[in-house]
Amino acid sequence: MDTFELTVESSFDAAHFLPKHTGQCKNMHGHTWRVAATWISGTLGSVGYAADFSQLKLALREVTDELDHDIINEHVTPPSAEKIAQYIFDKLGNFLCTEDGAVIALKAIEVWESPTTSVKVTRDA
Repeated sequence: MDTFELTVESSFDAAHFLPKHTGQCKNMHGHTWRVAATWISGTLGSVGYAADFSQLKLALREVTDELDHDIINEHVTPPSAEKIAQYIFDKLGNFLCTEDGAVIALKAIEVWESPTTSVKVTRDA
């Protein structure tokens, strides 16, 4: 059986500080966070695709817009990249039904706090 993975990305600018960090990250600082959300489906809908990318982008954007130009500590504790990825995963939920009744499951959220560092949280569908 074929499996289809659909990934969309978003980004937002926000500040945070890690109170228990022993280095400079204990101080308020900001990042341009990049987020990738991956859904998985074992079927294609009657329209020939598992989900409309615009729906997936909108779903992710609704979550990242909550964090944009804000202090992440007010939403996530502790505001580590791991906990931010987990927060976004939880906000998006596990399943999304597409227009033609197909069901896709959220598989992973990957969060980059810099161009070279990221964390990914995954859950079994």
